[in-house]
Amino acid sequence: MVMERTLNEMKFLTLFISLRCTNECEHCVYACGPDRGEDMSLEIFEKSIHIAKDNNIKKINFFGGEPFFNFQIFNMLDYTLKNNFDLVLATNGYFLNNDSLFDTFHEVTHRYKERIMLCIGYDKYHKKYFDSTFIANKLKNYGYHVKLEDYCEDELIISDLNKDRLNVNAINSSSICCCSNGKHHSVGILPNGAWSICPPSLLEFGNIENIDLQDLLVFKQKLPFQYEKGCSLCLKDFDSYHKNFMDSMKIG
Repeated sequence: MVMERTLNEMKFLTLFISLRCTNECEHCVYACGPDRGEDMSLEIFEKSIHIAKDNNIKKINFFGGEPFFNFQIFNMLDYTLKNNFDLVLATNGYFLNNDSLFDTFHEVTHRYKERIMLCIGYDKYHKKYFDSTFIANKLKNYGYHVKLEDYCEDELIISDLNKDRLNVNAINSSSICCCSNGKHHSVGILPNGAWSICPPSLLEFGNIENIDLQDLLVFKQKLPFQYEKGCSLCLKDFDSYHKNFMDSMKIG
């Protein structure tokens, strides 16, 4: 019963479609860039979708990095939408500024507009590289739901990957990835098929081939959440928790 309640509270599954990005934003919680990170394979992607389906999760979150860096993005969009999932697509909009790519995106997704939310980065960090105003308005004119994300300073999450950067070190981060004392149960799947226990972290936690989502979420409930400076500290003493969990699962 505990596991069933936990899964019912999980609103979406985050898939890190690519850990590369056109930008190198100084505030990025993953420290992404054009030359950093890997793309999720279609095989891992399809297995991830089936995990969501098997666990009655109704919404998929395409995340990154920049998801459009993955050359399989249109196959992934088509597969997700044809399997009746709602979709959140986090993007900086850069690739959709290309007319050919926009037309392909529209061809693949236009029948499912009501189930798609595009979250487009629009703040001083992202605008330094690309002003997404035009593409956001174009998407709206085509009937898509678009949310411009202004990642202002008091919403910024500081991770292990960017906490020492001079330009973000002084930011007062009040946003906590795990939310509401651990009642928010989203987890992520990294491009290599590893579970991410806490989506704003890239710490790996087992693999989708050998750890069950139900067990993972029950474990996640027991982690100490909401430390003062943001998401990376919510996994304080993570190694010992991880070891204890692996021991309890009898995983090597």
